[in-house]
Amino acid sequence: MPTLDEWRRYFLEREAKAREREAAAREREAEARECRRKEHIRMFGWDYAATGPCEHPECHEARREGERAPVMTQYEWDGEGEDPNKPPILCPEHTKEWVDEWQERWDDYYSGLL
Repeated sequence: MPTLDEWRRYFLEREAKAREREAAAREREAEARECRRKEHIRMFGWDYAATGPCEHPECHEARREGERAPVMTQYEWDGEGEDPNKPPILCPEHTKEWVDEWQERWDDYYSGLL
């Protein structure tokens, strides 16, 4: 019969191995995410994970930090020039306005109003 110390050692080793597997999985996911980001930059010429000052005219002077807004357009693009589907970098307040505005446009499109 194993002693109490042997049981403790067994469960501590088991937990350590589980933590190592979880850390390795997180590292693989981070590498995959970075690889997808680089491929997106190569294909479209812009970084969907970019951050910087808000590009909305009302915010630009205040230099509020923002993140890339979600892509809400589907313009055809031949790969020449700047991507027309590239969304701006917006602060959280203006990101919500951007999404709401485009969602309303898409709702009108799908309802047949456009």
